[in-house]
Amino acid sequence: AKPTMTLTSSHSVLSMGTTETLTVTLSGFTPNSTVNIKGHNVGAALNNGQDYITVNENVTVNSSGSYIWTVRPTDDGTVPRGSYQCWFTVDSLNLSSNTITRNFI
Repeated sequence: AKPTMTLTSSHSVLSMGTTETLTVTLSGFTPNSTVNIKGHNVGAALNNGQDYITVNENVTVNSSGSYIWTVRPTDDGTVPRGSYQCWFTVDSLNLSSNTITRNFI
């Protein structure tokens, strides 16, 4: 199976105090292998619109070649308000997830 990565969020619009669940589901990877995942964010209000890496983690997939990464951040207002395109990559495999839009209002 070809490795795949799917990014989902519980919210497309976030405001102060909103708790979001972000999930990246990996499947079809080499069983029991360790891969580096990176979370990318691009938005005009952040880093002059340049790609901004917010996640850079090594994860170990299970014996079925799957892994679920999840985080539940609460918007505390530190993210500049605006619209962001977000996706994950495994650079060693030249693999990208789908891209989602998150709007901070």
